[in-house]
Amino acid sequence: MTRYVALFNQRDWESLRALLAEDVKLQQSSHPLRSGAADVGRFFTIYAKCDGIWLAPAWLEGREVIAVFNDRGDPNPDHIMWLEWRSERISFIRDYRYVRYVADDAELVW
Repeated sequence: MTRYVALFNQRDWESLRALLAEDVKLQQSSHPLRSGAADVGRFFTIYAKCDGIWLAPAWLEGREVIAVFNDRGDPNPDHIMWLEWRSERISFIRDYRYVRYVADDAELVW
């Protein structure tokens, strides 16, 4: 998870795409499920257009998650991401960007 966060914060989109399993899935509220490294790899182009987005590893209810901040100076995250890994590859991404209220009540541990 730490590597994902570091690569994201460095805006190293190609290295992030290289972490995706061939059968990776991406779930975002109000969007159809995306499957496969090629399709899910386009997910990073959305964030590439967002200046200031900053990630930090966190824990939520015993699960490692990623806190997503709109700006490095923000005191509270805008939303969270949850990743699943298999053999050092990302097999599943759940991005809560479109249901930001999830982060509002989250008790994150840093």
